[in-house]
Amino acid sequence: VAVAAELGRLRADRAAVLAGLLHDTVEDTPLTVEDLGAVFGAEVAEIVRGDTKVSKLIERGATRAAVTAARGLAAGARGARDDEEGPFPDEAAENLRCLLLAMARDRRVVLVKLADRLHNMRTLGAMPAHKQARIARETRAIYVPLAHRLGVWGVKAELEDLCFGVLQPAERAAVARATERFFEGTFEELGGAGSRA
Repeated sequence: VAVAAELGRLRADRAAVLAGLLHDTVEDTPLTVEDLGAVFGAEVAEIVRGDTKVSKLIERGATRAAVTAARGLAAGARGARDDEEGPFPDEAAENLRCLLLAMARDRRVVLVKLADRLHNMRTLGAMPAHKQARIARETRAIYVPLAHRLGVWGVKAELEDLCFGVLQPAERAAVARATERFFEGTFEELGGAGSRA
């Protein structure tokens, strides 16, 4: 429901919101895309089909990138830290983003993926730290640039902030404290100026 709610906030159309409700149905139940089409219509079914294909593509890309990173480590290469781009090298991530955009002829497919990833990032807390870091790196490498390209600025900003909190928690906390101090000081100054006027 959270994915559909996010799509509603993004002012997606009815078909995209329904696809957001159903996006995991084909992967998690015995229902097929054709079953969804019979009940919800071809438009919704095609968005779900695209979402399922994109999920598989990203999964394959993540697996390949992880294998490549492991080979590099085995060869004595420097491993990626949590604050680096790994396990997705810049070029591989860019190729995957381009492929996703080309494959998703319907922009709504990518919107469903973005809403789903945003929900996943918001609820990472129950996962082990190493999985949180892997998902945050994948999000930063693939989903943040996709949100940028689609002009979904609020989603982009929140994904970046969530990734920052997972991958660089100390720095994220320092920025939050500095921002809070700045606004507290500004509000105090404005309050004092208002009482003198």
